[in-house]
Amino acid sequence: MGDDLVKAIKDAGLSNIYMYGCSMGGMESIYIAGKYPELVSKVAVAASMVKANETSDKVVLNWISLAKEKKCHELTADMGEHIYSQAVYESLKSVFSQMADGLDDALLTRFINTASVIPGLDITEEAKAVKCPVLILGARGDRVLTSDASEEIAELTHGEIFIYSEDFPHAVYDEAPDLRGKVKEFFDR
Repeated sequence: MGDDLVKAIKDAGLSNIYMYGCSMGGMESIYIAGKYPELVSKVAVAASMVKANETSDKVVLNWISLAKEKKCHELTADMGEHIYSQAVYESLKSVFSQMADGLDDALLTRFINTASVIPGLDITEEAKAVKCPVLILGARGDRVLTSDASEEIAELTHGEIFIYSEDFPHAVYDEAPDLRGKVKEFFDR
């Protein structure tokens, strides 16, 4: 997916770009910044990783299994419970149920194919090759990738890191009211 995005960036004639990616988008951003440093000036990532860990493998493999079994309501419920805080998930429960009702075979196949890159993922070498400034935002309450994954990105890229408390989940990018401001401030420097 990162290489596909690079093709679009090059086709558009862009360079010296700022990239902001959350979760898998953060993985793509780090990959691109390391593999194509001439394109990227700054990178900010939230709730992301460069190397799969025991937690990410367990969670994502379960999602893949539920998708393969076409257990759509169980899949969206488990995703909601892992990605969002309990309060936010409870407020969105009906939305996750509606999403489950809309999942067809094509969408499940696309999800399985996309999610299958996560278990065993290792873009450590690309992360080590990142030359531009990096901002990493994570959360102690991340039950999908863990805050250790954010710390690993910071160590490999020599980036700035801010870890939110246990109160914030994987979807810290949606739930932390000041996160977007931190990204903007980083890009404005």
